[in-house]
Amino acid sequence: MAGRFRSGALATGSGPVQAQGAEEETLKVQHLERATRQLNLRAHSAEDRLMRAMAKFSTIKPTVSSIEACRDGSFEIMTVQSRDELGQVAQWEDHATKLFAPAQVLRAELRAPTETCIVEREVSQFEVVVQLMNGSLNIKVLPDLTIHQVQRDDLDCEEGDRIVQVDGKAITDISELREIVKGKPEFLTLVIENSRSALFTVRDPTAHAWEIVSVPSTSVFREGKLRPGDVVLRVNGTKVTGLDAGKILHEETATVDFVSGDTELSRRIKTKGIMSYVTEVSEVDLSVHEAGYHVSLLSFFPDMYVGNYRVGIFLGSHQIGGGFDFV
Repeated sequence: MAGRFRSGALATGSGPVQAQGAEEETLKVQHLERATRQLNLRAHSAEDRLMRAMAKFSTIKPTVSSIEACRDGSFEIMTVQSRDELGQVAQWEDHATKLFAPAQVLRAELRAPTETCIVEREVSQFEVVVQLMNGSLNIKVLPDLTIHQVQRDDLDCEEGDRIVQVDGKAITDISELREIVKGKPEFLTLVIENSRSALFTVRDPTAHAWEIVSVPSTSVFREGKLRPGDVVLRVNGTKVTGLDAGKILHEETATVDFVSGDTELSRRIKTKGIMSYVTEVSEVDLSVHEAGYHVSLLSFFPDMYVGNYRVGIFLGSHQIGGGFDFV
């Protein structure tokens, strides 16, 4: 019996031991994951510093400046001369990290001539008296009092508007509104803020360029002006391709690069779409006096656009030199 008792005691005690071992193993895995994330962050930070330094001290040498010379859809546009902080020839491969090779992150960017405006939302409020229907407002409201859905015809508000006052009392939470409605008043006086409307609306938010359909009266301009028919190419310096229009157009303010709707360029964009091209990079034959890369554009068809272009060459997110005009 004693032997059996001791055996049972050991079996019973193995549970906490196994749990402790599993917990220690989990902690080891979590520690390893944190260490890996920190290592990756440091590596990416080092990579960015390296590319920033390369971009600062290297130079570009345009090899073509006229669209007329580029009718075959493929041509060399510039040479990047790689230099170090002393202005001496430097082979980028000598400094490349395992995360990238310079030829893989070099890219050319052609920017069509655009105008720029800064648009912001003007916050406005209106007051309305509404009658409760069977003890309810018949409005679906989010926790922060943003109106999600209106289920009545006598209330002129939109999804995204927000209730800020009820019967002269400022409220900030749906629980406060519920307490007021519980009192079963016949009428309520609401103050509604319409600051949630879009800065402007666009025809197709998935397109490579956004054609403006309307600009609400709640949008005001600190610089420039947008009109229906204008074509937006960038918002806050980022191409609209892939941007979440529903989110960015509901921000409080935005800097917009656009092409006026009454220009030949905007008509080309609307009918033929945005110009596309592919950046190709090849190494320059290295010598004592020169090291760098040839940058070419492939599948470039200049008939798509009219006007001048500003050409920049980027290493990652860092521009090399000041760019040049391409006319």
